[in-house]
Amino acid sequence: EEGSVNITVNFYCGTSNIFGHIAKGEIFAETYAAIPNKKLICDVVAAENSKILFIDINKLINGTCSSCGCHGIIIHNLLQISAEKNLKLSSRMLHTAPKTVRGRLLSYLTWQAAKNESREFHIPFTRQQLADYLEVDRSGLSAVIGKLKKSGKIKCRKDLFELL
Repeated sequence: EEGSVNITVNFYCGTSNIFGHIAKGEIFAETYAAIPNKKLICDVVAAENSKILFIDINKLINGTCSSCGCHGIIIHNLLQISAEKNLKLSSRMLHTAPKTVRGRLLSYLTWQAAKNESREFHIPFTRQQLADYLEVDRSGLSAVIGKLKKSGKIKCRKDLFELL
């Protein structure tokens, strides 16, 4: 309802990866809501002050109101949301597939530009979070950003990027 969260995976050795960013109005953990007693493999970490609405999906799906038609709509919406999440995870896989930091960063920035329908856009991550999301070292990411800026391929300031 308010704020935003990051989906993170914490590893035993102390490192973590950001799997995704959930903005205000988006939903998360619907897979876990649909599969009772499934153990979580990730954490949800507030990226800012947030207010989360928890919904018991089983009560919605197995409700007693059969004449209102809401059950079909709920199931349709959940299927659509799951498909969209699948596409988000697929795009993340595309961003982490390139072997170089430059390739991963350009893949992500190109996707953000297309998603925002603009060459100028804000990303939902700090530099460290972006490095975690792309599964690269932060200093290596900063070096690549510096080289892209110097070569005139991008402009950036904090979370605002422009592809030139």
